[in-house]
Amino acid sequence: MFLKRLFSSREPVATFSPNLGGDDRRRLIAEMKACIERRGGELKNARRAKALVDLFSKLNDDGKEVYAGIVDGFNETAKEDIGEKYSKIEEAELFGGSASKLAVLDSFESPRRRLILRLGDTGNGQWILSELATTVSTESQKEIKSILKSMC
Repeated sequence: MFLKRLFSSREPVATFSPNLGGDDRRRLIAEMKACIERRGGELKNARRAKALVDLFSKLNDDGKEVYAGIVDGFNETAKEDIGEKYSKIEEAELFGGSASKLAVLDSFESPRRRLILRLGDTGNGQWILSELATTVSTESQKEIKSILKSMC
């Protein structure tokens, strides 16, 4: 009982409509940004990535198109300005925590590529990447295919 409470997620799971209508799009983008920024630690972030993959499987065709559109435009949606990148580098230099050092490494990859990598690292990662590759733009397809190739 104690371990179950200790390791269970106390936060309510975000619910989304099957077509990602209304405010769902903005909330999904926020969850994806939190995922690529590793907010909340490794365990929470792994749960978040798994929830993002599970969400995709529950969406209808319209929702899957919205999801794929968000992934396609994620470089613009989640881009960081130079000040934010410098701040992460400075934080890693001063405080040297492993998360801040990973943030520095992350700054060399595009937000979309980081998101695709996080989704691919889940249990159903290859499935979602294969599904997304049928819907996203050619540029995103190239990233997905290179990631899938590296996973084999």
